[in-house]
Amino acid sequence: MNASPSRRDRKGQRPSSAPAYSGTIPEPELHRLLALRHHNPHAWLGMHPTAQGVVVRAMRPDAAQLDVVFDDGTTAPVARTHAAGLFEVQLDNRPEVSPYRLRWTFPDGTT
Repeated sequence: MNASPSRRDRKGQRPSSAPAYSGTIPEPELHRLLALRHHNPHAWLGMHPTAQGVVVRAMRPDAAQLDVVFDDGTTAPVARTHAAGLFEVQLDNRPEVSPYRLRWTFPDGTT
């Protein structure tokens, strides 16, 4: 017999086995971003240097898919890391911050 009670949310449901967030933003910062109460959202959103290259993060709640498009024409898919519409990709092959655009696709396939 298992002595520990099973975890349940307020509605009595067991939590999903899938992680709610799979990115690199610390939890307190993430909560402020998602609540639209962060004092400096672009400290986390946009392109930022990392020890491995650069990271790109964006909030697009209405997007089904997101891509980074660089000025040289190369693209990189950006993964949805939170159901609220937060996307993130770590680009190890980009040694520095560089000009880019975001291209998003809506659920109906339009961009």
